[in-house]
Amino acid sequence: MAFQTKTSGTIVDDNTVGTDVWTNPTNAALSDGAYTVANGLLDAETHYLNCQNFGFGIPVTGTVTGVVVDIEKKRTSGILNCVDKFVRLITNNAVAGNDKADTVTNWATSDTTVTYGAASDNW
Repeated sequence: MAFQTKTSGTIVDDNTVGTDVWTNPTNAALSDGAYTVANGLLDAETHYLNCQNFGFGIPVTGTVTGVVVDIEKKRTSGILNCVDKFVRLITNNAVAGNDKADTVTNWATSDTTVTYGAASDNW
C-alpha cells in the first residue's frame, strides 16, 4: 500500500501530565494560522496534546514499514526555553515504540515544521 498522509480527527488537551493547558486544541489539525496555545508559564510543563483518529486504511494483512509525523510549532519570542518533552505514538491506549522528542533544541519563534520518524522507522 502507498504512503498515506492523514490529519488527526480528534485533538484534545490531556491532563495526564503537566499543569499548562492547551487552549483550542482542535486548531492543531490544520496549518491555517489558527493556533493551539499553551500559556507558557515559566518552567511549566504543558499537558499532552493528544491527537487521535487519523483514519488510516490499513488492511488486516498489511504491514506498516514506517511512521512519519510532521508537527508545525512555534514559541513566543519572550519564552526562552521551549523544547519537546515527549513525541510518542499511542496504539490501543498504550505507548508504542520510542519517544522521538528533541529535548535540546528550542522551538523557533516562527512557524516551523519538524519531522519525527521516517518512512522506514517504526519508532
